[in-house]
Amino acid sequence: YARTFARWSLIWLLPDSCASAFSQWLNGQQKVKPTIGINVLFVFVNIAFNFVFVYGWPAVGLEGLGFVGSPVATSVSKILRGIMLLYHCVKVLRLHEECWDGWDPSS
Repeated sequence: YARTFARWSLIWLLPDSCASAFSQWLNGQQKVKPTIGINVLFVFVNIAFNFVFVYGWPAVGLEGLGFVGSPVATSVSKILRGIMLLYHCVKVLRLHEECWDGWDPSS
C-alpha cells in the first residue's frame, strides 16, 4: 500500500514545492497572515476532499476511489492551495507590488 500511496502522492510534489517557495518569500517579508489563513482553510478542504475521493458522494453520483482517493485528494487540495495563495497575494492583496515594478522592455 505504501508504494501505491507514494506514487500517487508524487502528483503534488512540484506544485507544493512552488507554493512553499512562495510562502517562504512571504515569510521573508514578514507577511504571514495570508499564508496562515489559506493553510487553515485548506486543512478543512483536504478533509472534505479525502472523504469524497475515498468514499464518494452518492447524492451527486460520484463513486469513491478507495485507497487511491486519499493521495489524489491531497494532491488536488495542495495544488488548489498553491493556486489560491498565489491568486490571493498577487491579484487581491497585490503584495508583489512593493518588490517588483513589472516588466520593463527598456532594461
